[in-house]
Amino acid sequence: MTAPRAWLIWIIGVFAYLVAVSQRTSFGVVGLEATERFQASAAEISFFTVLQLLVYAVLQIPVGILVDRFGSRAMIAGGALLMGLGQLQLAFAENIPGGVLGRVLVGAGDAMTFISVIRLLPIWFAPPASRCSPS
Repeated sequence: MTAPRAWLIWIIGVFAYLVAVSQRTSFGVVGLEATERFQASAAEISFFTVLQLLVYAVLQIPVGILVDRFGSRAMIAGGALLMGLGQLQLAFAENIPGGVLGRVLVGAGDAMTFISVIRLLPIWFAPPASRCSPS
């Protein structure tokens, strides 16, 4: 049976990932406002989202290596910090390059969060005991 602490850790990790997903998708909700704010076309605004997903994908292996070195707790906290800084950067950006920087930070934080939460599974949840013992 899995200890209650393991479930608490898992719930916290899943919550962190849900926050990451909401930050990943938040820009799609304000697309029209973003075109006005940045005085950009819809194609230019869509680049923000594509770039964020590209950063997320490219960082999967490097972040996996960092999780093995620093642990899930530090990486989830670092991911949350990067996503928060990215959202702040986006909130105060006055031009497209400033907005792009914000989305790059959000993508990096998102990548850190996903891999770190997945890494919690083998640490906190042991596989069931084998019914067949080796002879």
